[in-house]
Amino acid sequence: MDEKSLVLLGQRYADARGISLWRVGFEVAGDGKFFVRLREGKTCTLRSARTVVQHLSDRWPNGLEWSDDIPRPPPRPSDEHGLAAADAARAPSVVS
Repeated sequence: MDEKSLVLLGQRYADARGISLWRVGFEVAGDGKFFVRLREGKTCTLRSARTVVQHLSDRWPNGLEWSDDIPRPPPRPSDEHGLAAADAARAPSVVS
């Protein structure tokens, strides 16, 4: 997993939800500039990257293909992460 792949995953999620990449960073990392900094060539810790990927997996919209560059962790049951399962159910499905 590298920074570019992480940004692309975040952007795919943002596009599917119709939200900004800033908003995705805020939702999954508590930091709206998370992906912006990665795009600018900054790095993040492996722990931060894993946390972001897990949050994205938990909220990933039904029907949206996951990136081949980053292994997808299994989504956690909704009781472990609050409303994430409900968020994914409300997100528009993506049809190829």
